[in-house]
Amino acid sequence: EVDLALRDTISFDGAMVLKEQWEAKGLGTVSIRPVTFRWVNLSGTNPLFKDVRVKRALLHAIDRNSMVNNVFRGVAPIIHFPLSPFRKAYKRADAAAMKYEYNVEKAKQLLTEAGFKPGPDGVLANAAGERMEFEFRTEAGSREDEQAQAIIIDYWKRIGVRCQIKNMPQRILNAEENRNRWPGAMLGGNNLVVEEWAERFHSAGTPTEENRWSSESVSLWRNAQADAIMDELNSVIPEERAIELQVEFVKLYTRDLPYLPLYYRLEWLAIRKGLTGVTPRTETGGQNMNTWNMHRWDKV
Repeated sequence: EVDLALRDTISFDGAMVLKEQWEAKGLGTVSIRPVTFRWVNLSGTNPLFKDVRVKRALLHAIDRNSMVNNVFRGVAPIIHFPLSPFRKAYKRADAAAMKYEYNVEKAKQLLTEAGFKPGPDGVLANAAGERMEFEFRTEAGSREDEQAQAIIIDYWKRIGVRCQIKNMPQRILNAEENRNRWPGAMLGGNNLVVEEWAERFHSAGTPTEENRWSSESVSLWRNAQADAIMDELNSVIPEERAIELQVEFVKLYTRDLPYLPLYYRLEWLAIRKGLTGVTPRTETGGQNMNTWNMHRWDKV
């Protein structure tokens, strides 16, 4: 008899079957929570993406609600900024954030304003002859990410953007010649821990040849105000001040779009009725985040 099934032991489809059939019979609980998020990064070194209107257009062009309906049966919420809905600052941040709903006409308008027009083959190009055509990477063999990538490429194709898929196994993506940089787009993910924002977004964390591309601020975002916010967040400050800073950070993030936010990635646990003390995680960590307090678990 199994009392607890962790994320890696059951698939998403399996978790949904358990929720619909096993949980419905009162045999236990299936916890499905958003704990990390998926994003697309547009290379900070590619001139195609220097104009923020291009980033905004490419996000407007993706029907993220339809995408999560296809991949996750609508269970995974779309995300507008990298903050957990369990954080106290979330509601205020959500009200303050710029949002990019699916709007093909708005996407086309922004690309036109940025100087891109359809060429004879339908692919967008600017006055310098630069075509809106680039490489798109994600981890080879990751079914979820490759599904999302294919959907995104199809949406972008409809507005005159062409992508060449160049997926790689994780060991190749992490090899020094590819680590934390790409010439076009990359679909990846991070946790939602505010205290780790500086690792992901601070300009001081930019991957360089000198640090062997090992630091994780892969977006190459340069925003002095955001840097100052992250520095203060990682100091000892009152809770209300921390909430204010998180809201201000979200405003800057959703204005500049260092990453195009896609959706919350889910984690699922199946907990048999009578097992107590299991604490599903909310923002980060591996399986140990669910089992750290197992000495307090009990069966009733």
